[in-house]
Amino acid sequence: MVMIADDDAFARAVIEAIVKRDEGLELVGSAVDAPGAIELAGEHQPDVAVLDWMMPGGGGPAAAREILLRSPGTKIVALTASDGQEAEIDMLRAGARSILVKGCAPEELLRTIRSAVSL
Repeated sequence: MVMIADDDAFARAVIEAIVKRDEGLELVGSAVDAPGAIELAGEHQPDVAVLDWMMPGGGGPAAAREILLRSPGTKIVALTASDGQEAEIDMLRAGARSILVKGCAPEELLRTIRSAVSL
């Protein structure tokens, strides 16, 4: 089970389509901000949460920390529009397993999600 949280409607729709296209993955929902992501994770206990680094309500790091408290089995995959180290450091410190730059190849996103599921 996979959930997505990104305030960019286009990015969210693309990621949803990529996940839905994979027969081995189930999309349980998506959120537009950190509080929505936290609520969704608490409700569904997903295997993987794909979180945007910068989104309303505290951003990906705040969402990741709270999700891991409410759903300790969830693996965090972080997305960022920036390829700078600040986003990577923030998300890794918050518990992310992987960091991807938005716009990566769909195969890379799926590979990262599948890898997180198997950890």
